[in-house]
Amino acid sequence: MIKKLLIIIFGISIILNVYFVGQKVYFRIQKNTKTVLSTKTMAGLFTDIYAYCPNDTNEIVFLGNSITSGFMVEEFFPDQRVKNRGVWGDQTIDMLNRLDEVIESKPVKVFILAGINDIVREIPLDETIQNMEKMILRIQSDSPETKIYIQSILPLTRHASQYYFKDSEAAYHKIKIANKRLQQLCAVRNVKYINLSEAFMKDNELNAIYSWDGIHINGRGFLVWYKQITDFVVY
Repeated sequence: MIKKLLIIIFGISIILNVYFVGQKVYFRIQKNTKTVLSTKTMAGLFTDIYAYCPNDTNEIVFLGNSITSGFMVEEFFPDQRVKNRGVWGDQTIDMLNRLDEVIESKPVKVFILAGINDIVREIPLDETIQNMEKMILRIQSDSPETKIYIQSILPLTRHASQYYFKDSEAAYHKIKIANKRLQQLCAVRNVKYINLSEAFMKDNELNAIYSWDGIHINGRGFLVWYKQITDFVVY
């Protein structure tokens, strides 16, 4: 009898130990686990939100990725009907795929800043330029009165370039070539090319005073951007 009781107690102790150890491990995992919202999840979220936003007449739309997303255009241009359609992580193909929502209101102007995510993900430049051309042609076909402005890809700091490419000069050269191709495309398709890069550049890299991480720009940087495009937005 005593032997059976000891066996039962021993069995219960093993079960309890396994349970409590499991609970400890579980809560430690829960405590140390952070909920991460991927850029693709964010893209889906914001694309869905934008689809339900009301359209206005005489809209001015800013289409882009996370750099555009941070640009509080409504604050900078309070007298214009500006809409921000920047989505974190967007590549040119993503913008092309959600272009219908952008142009369904027949906006008076569309400002596009795209390409850096293609570059850091090593998308072939020819593919990037083709996607940009498809966007231009789609807008010209479906909303022919819309004025199109293609903005140059902004530079990276050398530190950020080394993070993405393991070569501090790589981003500068890739972006320089991409911008030259974009400028040529704009000339062929008769759209306005806006060279933003020079205002942000210092010693062949993004001037660090305009960025908080070497790729995304800060408040001072947005002020520079605002000054570079004000005449195109307002007039």
